[in-house]
Amino acid sequence: MASPAPAALGAPSAGSARSASAPGSFAPLTPARLLDTRTALGAGGPVAAYGTIHLSVLGRGGVPTAGVSAVAVNVTVTGPKKAGNVTVYPDGAGKPTASNLNFTAGQTIPNLVIAKVGANGKIALANNSGGTIQLIADVAGFYLGGVPSVPGAYVPLVPARVLDTRVNTGSSGPVRPYDTIHLSIPGVGGVPTTGVGALVLNVTVTAPRAAGNLTVYPNGASTPTTSNLNFVAGQTIPNLVVVKVGMNGPDGSIAVTNNSGGLVDVIADVAGYYVAGTSIEPGAPTDTGAYVTLPPSRMLDTRSGLGGSNLVAPHGTVHLRVAGRGGVPAIGAGAVVLNVTVTGPKSAGNITVYPDQTPMPTASNLNFTPGQTIPNLVVAKVGANGDIALTNNSGSTVQLIADVAGYHLASLGEVAQIGAGSAHTCALLNSGGVICWGANNDGELGNGTTTDSLVPVAVTGLDSGVTSISASGDHTCALTSNGAVYCWGMNAYGQLGDGTSVDSSVPVPVAGLGEGVASISAGSSYTCAVLANGAGVCWGRNGDGQLGNGTTTDASAPVAVSGLGSGVASISGGVNHTCAVSTTGSASCWGYNASGALGNGTLDSSTSPVPVTGLSSAVASISATGYQHTCAVLTSGAATCWGRNWRGQLGDGTNTDSTTPVTVTGLGSGVVSISSGYQFTCATLTGGSATCWGYNTDGELGNMSNGESDVPVPVAGLDSGVVVLSAGWQHSCSVLTNGTARCWGFNSSGQLGDSTTATALWPMPVTSLN
Repeated sequence: MASPAPAALGAPSAGSARSASAPGSFAPLTPARLLDTRTALGAGGPVAAYGTIHLSVLGRGGVPTAGVSAVAVNVTVTGPKKAGNVTVYPDGAGKPTASNLNFTAGQTIPNLVIAKVGANGKIALANNSGGTIQLIADVAGFYLGGVPSVPGAYVPLVPARVLDTRVNTGSSGPVRPYDTIHLSIPGVGGVPTTGVGALVLNVTVTAPRAAGNLTVYPNGASTPTTSNLNFVAGQTIPNLVVVKVGMNGPDGSIAVTNNSGGLVDVIADVAGYYVAGTSIEPGAPTDTGAYVTLPPSRMLDTRSGLGGSNLVAPHGTVHLRVAGRGGVPAIGAGAVVLNVTVTGPKSAGNITVYPDQTPMPTASNLNFTPGQTIPNLVVAKVGANGDIALTNNSGSTVQLIADVAGYHLASLGEVAQIGAGSAHTCALLNSGGVICWGANNDGELGNGTTTDSLVPVAVTGLDSGVTSISASGDHTCALTSNGAVYCWGMNAYGQLGDGTSVDSSVPVPVAGLGEGVASISAGSSYTCAVLANGAGVCWGRNGDGQLGNGTTTDASAPVAVSGLGSGVASISGGVNHTCAVSTTGSASCWGYNASGALGNGTLDSSTSPVPVTGLSSAVASISATGYQHTCAVLTSGAATCWGRNWRGQLGDGTNTDSTTPVTVTGLGSGVVSISSGYQFTCATLTGGSATCWGYNTDGELGNMSNGESDVPVPVAGLDSGVVVLSAGWQHSCSVLTNGTARCWGFNSSGQLGDSTTATALWPMPVTSLN
């Protein structure tokens, strides 16, 4: 079978993704119309002069019936008889002096609004003009209620004015041509003085003397080439802005630059803020729905062909790749925040932005007239393919520009299996896709690069159809649903099995194993598999006879294990020895044996399988992944280990090596699975708890200490719910019943997946898998 084509992953499918759960986290929705006063949807219209609509948002358009603190709605004013503005605020609260949309008579204008929901489940939309207007509102997502505290969580506020250069609020105005004002927000309008990562502001330009644009960015940062509002002389135009606060001083200020040759007045109303920690550096948000700010970056400009598209045809659609671009991760972004601008339209119309590969909703994001240039901030849910769609709903061509400002984290999906290697980790999702994180010097993450990653990245071409994975040393292998094996990473000894010794940063098929494989196990520098007919095969390094074919010659393609042509139930590869369990429950091992890892009562190495003393039956599973030690689970639920023991990795209360199996102290029953690490061992027990023993200098035992233990100790916080556990070189990872993943131990290359390189003495949640 040919190697699968590369595929970028966006948001997970609805069947596999978990919803946002932390207070203040965002749940994106496919846009849905909640209000259209022209058709009496949500409220009858038109809205009277100085009238207010009380719009129910809970339980509509995908918004839950309870537990919502704010909604993201795209509000459009059309058909106003007189100039004025609209204010959106929590129903039941006093109307603030702030505004969200400014308009002139006859104008149609949209703006994204993040509106705090009233205690009655409604938002209020007030028409602050002396004439009637029509209002349209399309929901794009919602924020969960509760007390926000995690990084990236959103705290909605009743809108408050923090800048108005017309009356010298926040700064004296108007703003001079090509000048910058510096606005201090913390401590104003309900924004706290500390703990603020980014602000949500409704920014309005009014009375500009010349055409130009406005850029809002963190104070102290370089002025980005992107813009937030485009305007012409005399125009009043608003836009929602999400801006990271500056870090160059204690005031957390932002900068506003007038990129025009004339004076301009600027108004800004704060609508809320994101809890600090919204950055792309270590310590970034990990909770589903949290917001991550990015330096503004241009993703699409049809005028120059950026983004792969040119002039958008009438009723045409741009399919824009956002995953893996502009700071947005290749996987794990549930929604992107973009400033979208329409320019050069030949006729009136609107733009709809929505998840790619889904039906276009009836909602819209930008309304425009011929010749108009108009921006609007858009929160767009990412399609399953990592793209968003932008459709031109007009009878003429338009040019589109899109600048990314940040993204909301999505859950990558529930984890089915996990594998810990030397300094990297891989996981199999319930969707059949594979993700990896940590060290990547030899391409062991499988994403086409050799760059380490502190968070999960998608393995190229393996976004579905995988049934099992195994990681060890600096390479990884996967078994597909049709019985084929693919491997990636280091290949110096032929451990990828493709007939070469060339490393690969993407999966390559194992020679001769295009089908008919039942299970796989990666050793440190070699790999083994059990075929559907019960035969055992291995390939890769063989200096100590670990391939079991009676020689010590390396093999870059699978070779048969001597005497195991049938009847093999499972196989486990280690550093330089291998073990197998037969269908009758007997255990055998082969390879290096200086410390007794073969368990046959000798210290003699063997290039072919030898029986393990005392284990001629009743063996349920075996793990040879440790360095010169082996452990097994018996059908009685007892755990037994043998081999090297100078760090207590056999768990029998001593530091004495053993050439035959010894019972692990306290584990005479109740053991479900076992996994041997470098010089430590871990097991899962009935009831879902985890326990470890042995070497612990870097927190391998996960018991909140770094003291070694020659008997099992419980892993902190994992007293229930553990279904899978994998011990690596100096770290371990587990999968819980809810599909989340936790890792602990050494973390120099990010192998714990928690977006840091800090060693952890207890289990840490894997980013986007928690």
